[in-house]
Amino acid sequence: MTEEYDPEMTTMPDGTREWHRDGKRHRDGGPAIEWFDGTKVWFRHGQLHREDGPAYEGRDGDKQYHLFDEELSYPEFARRVAEMRQKQHAQRMAENSALMEAIDRHIELQEPVTVQKPLRLKRNAPGL
Repeated sequence: MTEEYDPEMTTMPDGTREWHRDGKRHRDGGPAIEWFDGTKVWFRHGQLHREDGPAYEGRDGDKQYHLFDEELSYPEFARRVAEMRQKQHAQRMAENSALMEAIDRHIELQEPVTVQKPLRLKRNAPGL
């Protein structure tokens, strides 16, 4: 049985392969449609979407860039991806900062740690 997060792959009679999750075209890390002629199309949650390249790669070399189902020129695509990555980075930094503050508060509440010499183990008596 497929895990709930794994998209299901279907192969059509002509060899075209499609991936679906929750009834929508979707695939992480690869195209959700691989046509028999080599055309590849990326979808996330039913929307044409790819952040690391064109969402449509035609067999003739045609490339189309889409984010959240919106077709964009390459310069606009690159600008929006850079913005998205900056926002994601800022969010991660804020989360890390909040985590570090929580750790610092937790450490302040702890009792002091006493360090002692390591225990010395006795060797077994001969013959044991």
